Amino acid sequence: MKPAAGRPNFIFIMADDLGYADLGCYGGRAPVSPHLDRMAAEGVLFTDAYANSPVCSPTRFALMTGRYQYRLRGAAEEPLTSKYRGSAELGLQPEHPTLPSLLRGAGYHTALVGKWHLGFAPHFGPLKSGYQEFFGAMGGGWTISPTRTAAVRTTCTTATRKRRRSAT
Repeated sequence: MKPAAGRPNFIFIMADDLGYADLGCYGGRAPVSPHLDRMAAEGVLFTDAYANSPVCSPTRFALMTGRYQYRLRGAAEEPLTSKYRGSAELGLQPEHPTLPSLLRGAGYHTALVGKWHLGFAPHFGPLKSGYQEFFGAMGGGWTISPTRTAAVRTTCTTATRKRRRSAT
Protein backbone atom coordinates (compact mmCIF):
# COMPACT_ATOMS: atom_id res chain seq x y z
CA MET A 1 0.00 0.00 0.00
CA LYS A 2 1.46 3.35 -1.04
CA PRO A 3 0.66 6.48 0.95
CA ALA A 4 -1.32 9.16 -0.85
CA ALA A 5 0.67 11.64 -2.89
CA GLY A 6 2.33 14.24 -0.73
CA ARG A 7 2.29 12.13 2.42
CA PRO A 8 5.69 11.09 3.71
CA ASN A 9 6.85 7.62 4.59
CA PHE A 10 8.50 7.50 7.98
CA ILE A 11 10.14 5.13 10.40
CA PHE A 12 10.49 5.22 14.18
CA ILE A 13 13.61 3.65 15.61
CA MET A 14 13.67 2.79 19.28
CA ALA A 15 16.77 1.11 20.63
CA ASP A 16 17.14 -0.18 24.16
CA ASP A 17 20.33 0.79 25.97
CA LEU A 18 21.62 2.98 23.14
CA GLY A 19 24.01 5.66 24.33
CA TYR A 20 24.51 9.04 22.69
CA ALA A 21 27.88 8.19 21.11
CA ASP A 22 27.02 4.61 20.16
CA LEU A 23 26.22 5.61 16.57
CA GLY A 24 28.75 6.97 14.09
CA CYS A 25 26.65 10.04 13.30
CA TYR A 26 26.94 11.09 16.96
CA GLY A 27 30.67 10.44 17.30
CA GLY A 28 30.84 6.67 17.67
CA ARG A 29 33.73 4.82 16.09
CA ALA A 30 33.09 4.08 12.42
CA PRO A 31 31.80 1.84 10.91
CA VAL A 32 29.47 1.11 13.80
CA SER A 33 26.22 2.14 12.13
CA PRO A 34 26.78 2.96 8.42
CA HIS A 35 23.12 2.71 7.37
CA LEU A 36 21.84 4.87 10.23
CA ASP A 37 24.72 7.31 9.64
CA ARG A 38 23.68 7.63 5.98
CA MET A 39 20.04 8.19 7.00
CA ALA A 40 21.17 10.94 9.38
CA ALA A 41 23.34 12.56 6.69
CA GLU A 42 20.44 12.55 4.20
CA GLY A 43 17.68 13.51 6.60
CA VAL A 44 17.34 14.87 10.08
CA LEU A 45 19.78 14.44 12.95
CA PHE A 46 18.32 14.99 16.40
CA THR A 47 20.78 16.29 18.98
CA ASP A 48 18.52 16.56 22.04
CA ALA A 49 16.12 13.93 23.30
CA TYR A 50 14.65 12.81 26.57
CA ALA A 51 13.61 9.32 27.54
CA ASN A 52 10.54 9.14 29.71
CA SER A 53 11.79 6.00 31.44
CA PRO A 54 15.13 4.28 32.01
CA VAL A 55 13.73 0.86 31.03
CA CYS A 56 12.15 -0.50 27.86
CA SER A 57 8.48 -1.43 28.43
CA PRO A 58 7.36 1.89 29.94
CA THR A 59 9.12 3.74 27.12
CA ARG A 60 7.31 1.55 24.59
CA PHE A 61 3.93 2.18 26.29
CA ALA A 62 4.50 5.94 26.02
CA LEU A 63 5.74 5.89 22.42
CA MET A 64 2.88 3.68 21.26
CA THR A 65 0.10 5.63 22.99
CA GLY A 66 1.39 9.17 23.43
CA ARG A 67 0.39 8.94 27.10
CA TYR A 68 2.24 9.03 30.38
CA GLN A 69 3.18 5.37 30.54
CA TYR A 70 2.21 4.68 34.14
CA ARG A 71 -1.47 5.33 33.36
CA LEU A 72 -1.50 1.96 31.59
CA ARG A 73 -1.31 -1.44 33.32
CA GLY A 74 1.94 -3.13 32.53
CA ALA A 75 4.26 -0.13 32.41
CA ALA A 76 4.82 -0.08 36.18
CA GLU A 77 5.36 -3.84 36.31
CA GLU A 78 8.64 -3.68 34.40
CA PRO A 79 10.16 -6.06 33.65
CA LEU A 80 7.28 -7.87 31.98
CA THR A 81 8.70 -11.35 32.46
CA SER A 82 7.21 -14.70 31.50
CA LYS A 83 5.45 -14.87 34.88
CA TYR A 84 2.86 -12.51 33.35
CA ARG A 85 2.05 -14.85 30.43
CA GLY A 86 -1.69 -15.34 30.25
CA SER A 87 -2.48 -12.12 32.14
CA ALA A 88 -5.39 -10.24 30.56
CA GLU A 89 -4.60 -7.09 32.56
CA LEU A 90 -0.86 -6.43 32.22
CA GLY A 91 -0.26 -5.19 28.71
CA LEU A 92 -1.30 -2.68 26.09
CA GLN A 93 -5.05 -3.20 25.74
CA PRO A 94 -6.02 -3.78 22.08
CA GLU A 95 -8.89 -1.26 22.27
CA HIS A 96 -6.53 1.54 23.40
CA PRO A 97 -5.65 3.91 20.54
CA THR A 98 -2.04 3.61 19.44
CA LEU A 99 0.17 5.43 16.97
CA PRO A 100 0.09 2.46 14.57
CA SER A 101 -3.71 2.06 14.85
CA LEU A 102 -4.21 5.76 14.07
CA LEU A 103 -1.74 5.65 11.18
CA ARG A 104 -3.37 2.50 9.84
CA GLY A 105 -6.74 4.24 10.01
CA ALA A 106 -5.25 7.09 7.96
CA GLY A 107 -4.21 4.68 5.21
CA TYR A 108 -0.63 3.92 6.16
CA HIS A 109 0.81 0.41 6.14
CA THR A 110 2.18 -0.42 9.60
CA ALA A 111 4.86 -2.90 10.63
CA LEU A 112 6.88 -3.63 13.75
CA VAL A 113 10.31 -5.19 13.47
CA GLY A 114 11.96 -6.03 16.78
CA LYS A 115 10.74 -6.39 20.32
CA TRP A 116 7.08 -5.94 21.30
CA HIS A 117 7.38 -6.28 25.12
CA LEU A 118 3.93 -4.81 25.84
CA GLY A 119 2.13 -7.90 27.07
CA PHE A 120 1.85 -11.53 26.04
CA ALA A 121 -0.43 -13.42 23.68
CA PRO A 122 -3.21 -14.31 23.51
CA HIS A 123 -4.50 -11.04 25.01
CA PHE A 124 -1.90 -8.64 23.66
CA GLY A 125 0.30 -8.28 20.62
CA PRO A 126 1.34 -6.00 17.80
CA LEU A 127 -1.29 -7.33 15.38
CA LYS A 128 -3.97 -6.47 17.99
CA SER A 129 -2.67 -2.90 18.45
CA GLY A 130 -2.62 -1.54 14.92
CA TYR A 131 0.31 -3.24 13.25
CA GLN A 132 -0.35 -5.16 10.06
CA GLU A 133 3.00 -6.97 10.07
CA PHE A 134 5.25 -8.17 12.88
CA PHE A 135 8.70 -9.71 12.82
CA GLY A 136 10.34 -10.02 16.23
CA ALA A 137 9.99 -11.22 19.78
CA MET A 138 7.00 -10.78 22.10
CA GLY A 139 9.07 -10.33 25.27
CA GLY A 140 12.37 -8.91 26.38
CA GLY A 141 15.71 -10.32 27.31
CA TRP A 142 16.46 -12.12 24.07
CA THR A 143 19.70 -12.48 22.19
CA ILE A 144 20.12 -12.60 18.45
CA SER A 145 21.69 -15.84 17.26
CA PRO A 146 21.25 -17.83 14.03
CA THR A 147 19.11 -20.43 15.80
CA ARG A 148 17.01 -17.89 17.70
CA THR A 149 16.57 -15.68 14.64
CA ALA A 150 15.33 -18.66 12.58
CA ALA A 151 12.84 -19.57 15.33
CA VAL A 152 11.56 -15.99 15.58
CA ARG A 153 11.32 -15.70 11.79
CA THR A 154 9.30 -18.92 11.58
CA THR A 155 6.96 -17.90 14.41
CA CYS A 156 6.37 -14.39 13.04
CA THR A 157 5.97 -15.53 9.45
CA THR A 158 3.44 -18.15 10.54
CA ALA A 159 1.48 -15.56 12.56
CA THR A 160 1.44 -13.15 9.61
CA ARG A 161 0.29 -15.89 7.20
CA LYS A 162 -2.51 -16.94 9.57
CA ARG A 163 -3.64 -13.34 9.93
CA ARG A 164 -3.63 -12.85 6.15
CA ARG A 165 -5.65 -16.02 5.59
CA SER A 166 -8.24 -15.02 8.18
CA ALA A 167 -8.59 -11.55 6.61
CA THR A 168 -9.47 -12.96 3.18
